[in-house]
Amino acid sequence: MTVHVPHNLPVEPNPFVGRARDLSELGSLVRDERVITLSGVGGIGKSRLSLRVAAQASARFADGVWLVEPARVGDPALMPSVPAAGPRQGGLTTREREIAALLTRGLSNRAIGVELVISPATVARHVANIMDKLGFDTRSQIAVWAAEHGRETGRS
Repeated sequence: MTVHVPHNLPVEPNPFVGRARDLSELGSLVRDERVITLSGVGGIGKSRLSLRVAAQASARFADGVWLVEPARVGDPALMPSVPAAGPRQGGLTTREREIAALLTRGLSNRAIGVELVISPATVARHVANIMDKLGFDTRSQIAVWAAEHGRETGRS
């Protein structure tokens, strides 16, 4: 028997591939937090990831899940001002911590992309996001930070 859960989520245009770790982390947050905010540079899949997490979580909510586009909320007081704390360190996502660890080995965007099975352009966006979050200007600053925080071996 199929149970229809109400929602206003768009239909996915094509198969969702990868990001199992991100799905798991966000799925855990959804169990504990009412609102989750994803932030980062454009084009890294925040919207697609959040829609997939919402679809996976919909069965747990009797009233369904609902997409609310921030641009459509007219009163800023209705939007949360503090993002939920999650399983992050230094404000970085798991993927960003992985990339920071690989930077300690002096790898190029291409080499990091090969190791993580993502494009060099995606690596570049993650590196830019890491720099923004940590207030750094260079890859070497990220590598030093990662080494100081036990990331040089790639552990998270």
